[in-house]
Amino acid sequence: MDLQSPCGILVVDKPSGCTSHDVVNLIRRAFRTRQVGHTGTLDPMATGVMVLCLGMATRLAEYLTSCKKHYTAEFQFGLQSNSYDSTGVIVEQRDGSHLTRRDIENAAYGFVGAILQVPPMVSAVHHEGKRLYELAREGKVVERQPRKVYVDELELAEFTPGVVPLATFEITCSSGFYVRVLADDLGRALGVGAIMSSLRRSWVGNTPQNAFTVEEAVSLDTISSKADITELRKLLIPMEQAVASYPAYIVDEQSAIDQVSHGIALPIQPSNFLENSTAQLNHGVIMLFSANRRLLAVAREADGYLQPFKVFNVQ
Repeated sequence: MDLQSPCGILVVDKPSGCTSHDVVNLIRRAFRTRQVGHTGTLDPMATGVMVLCLGMATRLAEYLTSCKKHYTAEFQFGLQSNSYDSTGVIVEQRDGSHLTRRDIENAAYGFVGAILQVPPMVSAVHHEGKRLYELAREGKVVERQPRKVYVDELELAEFTPGVVPLATFEITCSSGFYVRVLADDLGRALGVGAIMSSLRRSWVGNTPQNAFTVEEAVSLDTISSKADITELRKLLIPMEQAVASYPAYIVDEQSAIDQVSHGIALPIQPSNFLENSTAQLNHGVIMLFSANRRLLAVAREADGYLQPFKVFNVQ
């Protein structure tokens, strides 16, 4: 591994009109590295937070992918499209002028908590070796199995009545949640249909306090304007900050650090856990740090030992 290559987390404010793959390609060119991975895509029409991992930080992508997401979404009621959003073909239109704010709030209440969602045909879910969106382009529709997802918050922030009522929602949800499917499901529950007409992701994280936010995100124009790789590196967030919400354990002896570097399990010393870490072990993984808070490895607890299974450059 090229230790001189950029390493860290980059939070991008994705603009509308480009794909997530377009963003990844631009970052690869700007930072002159192939080691770039995202932690969750956004539709071309969507804007907001995309969290990218560069260099060794790509090995942390799975722990950031599983984080919660917060969106601001606008739904148009009275419409149905083949893609569940405004970029698709409108297949039906109904009069939604009878809908009130209370009607929509009452219907939305049924979509809070653990719910089942059927992935849309325009999603990147695999089916027999192909992405669903690839099949959709071929005009095919296949049966999809519902998946359990979680909605922590579904707040109706704004409502404008009319033949095509507009509703703006604040949504906090689990990874794997499709906002466009929520629009379609909610519209069907109200008997008039609905489509998603705009979507902005405002933060990604296990909690709002430990999240990557749109306020700290960098625009693609800013990245493109920086020709100096040294200046670009200043935009990267250290790996250590990216996993701050996970349980943390300090490895404070060189002999123990040497063991970690070889993937050898360490006997647990409870006093080496950072405050509140033992109460968070349901995450399933523990981050191992040196005394100066350098990320050494990702480990699992088993029978009183910490077993490293992802080791970073610890020498």
